[in-house]
Amino acid sequence: RFVLLDTRQFREEQPCDDAVGTDLGPRCDQTATTTMLGDAQEAWFDEVATGHDAVWTTVVQQVVVHQWRIVPGNVLW
Repeated sequence: RFVLLDTRQFREEQPCDDAVGTDLGPRCDQTATTTMLGDAQEAWFDEVATGHDAVWTTVVQQVVVHQWRIVPGNVLW
């Protein structure tokens, strides 16, 4: 069983500014209550994730999860 999430089209407005430049300080509204999925998709996911008899559920999404390193001199290629 596969569950595909859409974290781009139905997400709520991002609480963070674009990270441009070398200042990596706080850029997010720390009081924001937004979610990456949005309220409707999050409710749908809660229902889909719990209402089944499948042994395995694979959740597919397009957000890259990896270690993020800052290389001296901004050499990132």
